Amino acid sequence: STATLDEHRSLLYSNCVTILRVTSIQEPSLAYYLSMDDTLILSLFELLQFKPVFEHVLILTEEILASRESTFPLQRIEGLPKLLKGFSSKQITFFCRLLA
Repeated sequence: STATLDEHRSLLYSNCVTILRVTSIQEPSLAYYLSMDDTLILSLFELLQFKPVFEHVLILTEEILASRESTFPLQRIEGLPKLLKGFSSKQITFFCRLLA
């Protein structure tokens, strides 16, 4: 296959995020542990800009944020307006569900 570097990177991110998502569903204490890492959460929000991994990242982020004891401060997400402008209508819908 003649996949590009970006395609390989997307596949790698997708697989890593999927492993974390499945593991945190099976082991809720992992999701709770990950929820304490604001740097990780900020990185996940940053990854949402990449359409090939959007759904996997969104589901993992949802699991992690649901495990937090406090609300994550959205003002910490640099470039949030730009991120939202890049979303399709469907992605906006899923993102709103994440925030609920």
